[in-house]
Amino acid sequence: MKIAMARLERWLEALPKIRKQPGLAYAAAIAIFAINLGARLALSEVLPPGLPYFTFFIAVLLATLVSGLGPGVLTLGLSVGAAWYLLLPTRTPDQIQEAIVASLLFAFIGAMIIAITHLLNRTVERFLKLQDRAETQLYLTAMAEQRLKNLNDELKHRNKNTFALIAALVAQGSRRETDIERFAEALRSRLMAMGTAQDLILSSHFQGTDLSTLVSKTLEPIVPPGPKRLETDGPEFFLPTEVATPLALVIHELGTNGLKYGAWSNDTGRIAVRWKLDHETDAESNLILTWKETGGPKVNQPERTGFGTLLIERTLPDSSVDRTFTAGGFTCTITLRIRNLNTLRNGIRTRRDDGETLTLANR
Repeated sequence: MKIAMARLERWLEALPKIRKQPGLAYAAAIAIFAINLGARLALSEVLPPGLPYFTFFIAVLLATLVSGLGPGVLTLGLSVGAAWYLLLPTRTPDQIQEAIVASLLFAFIGAMIIAITHLLNRTVERFLKLQDRAETQLYLTAMAEQRLKNLNDELKHRNKNTFALIAALVAQGSRRETDIERFAEALRSRLMAMGTAQDLILSSHFQGTDLSTLVSKTLEPIVPPGPKRLETDGPEFFLPTEVATPLALVIHELGTNGLKYGAWSNDTGRIAVRWKLDHETDAESNLILTWKETGGPKVNQPERTGFGTLLIERTLPDSSVDRTFTAGGFTCTITLRIRNLNTLRNGIRTRRDDGETLTLANR
């Protein structure tokens, strides 16, 4: 029974497709008429003479059901013509009168069959549309619920990472900074850099952010006035969320150092941030980012390692940092291996001088 109902449902779903193709619909109606005409002629010796339209009722019904209103009317007309010329006796006036009455009666009943079947077709089509709409709505609802769950899970993960990172910044900065005002100002600026990265990540629904946008937005509040103080150049590259926040912190720290001691500490110095991709594959990309300062005061290798230096060198996962101090200015080259979003799930960790491991972000 279930198999029969399933077949009937598939058949009903296929009929509207036939009716939407006029050539196929009329061809099907003509084929139905031809089959019924052949059956009627074959039954001529069996059926009594008063039933010329016996099989044509079925032809009109099937043609309208399968092919629609127009083909059903065509089948009705063909049936009247075929019966008049092939089945109805029209030699005498009485026979002609009886043939006219029988044809008119058939035409009336056939028209009723067409009208009722057409209404049935419309009802079935409307029902199928409502069914498709309901199924689509259920699918979209399920997708929306799953997406909402994913977003909630990602939001929980981001909040956990954010609080862990803030705790790390506070703990490490407080141990290495004795001036409370300087510590508060440094912490405030770093939190603002984190906020900028988080805003960019949120705007992309936790998918990540564009590297060029991250660099420009992070440095925008600290770039000093003047022409061409900041230059950025590199191919379009989309950073995953796990890398965007720590990279924003590193870029902000470099910019802050440049403002205090480097090229931005005078009125003419410039900083160029350039990046390129090396050994790019489907699994990972090597991002090489170069921070180069020119036109600033002479810089020397710092004598002590502060928290800012640790943040620059050890915040980013799977990375190497090369810093050079020359008479021409400071240069920092960061080589960062960025895995795809499915494999970059093991957390972002950094190691302090005393050997302790500090988790900045961990899934």
